[in-house]
Amino acid sequence: MRKLIICSLLVGCMAFGFTSYAQDPQGDAYGYRAGLRDASSEVRDNYNFDLMLLYEFVSQTQGRKESTELKYWVNKKHPYFAAEIPERTEDTNTEVVTVFDHDKEQMVSFSEDRGNKRAMVLPLDPSQKKKKDLFDEEAFNRRFKATGKTRKINNYKCEEYIAEDDEGKVSVWLTEVEFEIGILPGSMQKKEEIKKAFGKDKPVLFMEMSFEDKTSGEKGQIIIKDIEKSEKEISSTDYRVLGLDKEMYDEFKKMLPEQEQENQTEND
Repeated sequence: MRKLIICSLLVGCMAFGFTSYAQDPQGDAYGYRAGLRDASSEVRDNYNFDLMLLYEFVSQTQGRKESTELKYWVNKKHPYFAAEIPERTEDTNTEVVTVFDHDKEQMVSFSEDRGNKRAMVLPLDPSQKKKKDLFDEEAFNRRFKATGKTRKINNYKCEEYIAEDDEGKVSVWLTEVEFEIGILPGSMQKKEEIKKAFGKDKPVLFMEMSFEDKTSGEKGQIIIKDIEKSEKEISSTDYRVLGLDKEMYDEFKKMLPEQEQENQTEND
């Protein structure tokens, strides 16, 4: 289960890394770095959201505790959602918003730095469509068992699921929702998959998760802090949209975990 969390965060980190790369001022006569191309025709003109979910990620390793907040933007009418993380360094203090668009099989990272609006298009991992997918709800059901415990988190009725083996223990609190953001960030759900895994007719969303690595002693927790009806619109026409050429795309595949690389190759 811990791999699910790491994989979800990895996708976002890769998107942020390529966005920063695209913002490097040392480009060719057209402002493009080697390996990048214009991709404005490949994305939607507008992305609209009407609900914000605020999560807090807390990790504890060797007595050191760290926390990060992450916003998710969703709209139950559209097949995409967005993740927003502050990107703060010595030189920048900006927000990076990454849209995960499953219909177009792409993620688009939008950022603004010193008045320059840039966007980077990256392919979604095709393995998410396969049964051996890290986010496979059926596989989740084989490992996680309902405890029968219920509680309310932010006025949402939640059910607890627990998985435990020699490596660690994970506790997840889930609730039924009207929007299809998925059980974990980055995972969309189909009705038949939800029915098979949970016996439910609606998508489920995790409201709280905690895990403990029995080997390293590492502990972590993901908590939903707020669910707010709030509108947000991203107009891609306001951004310079870049994509990867074939050479850079091959480099991107090397950054994926081994299992994901295999699935990417199968779908090339």
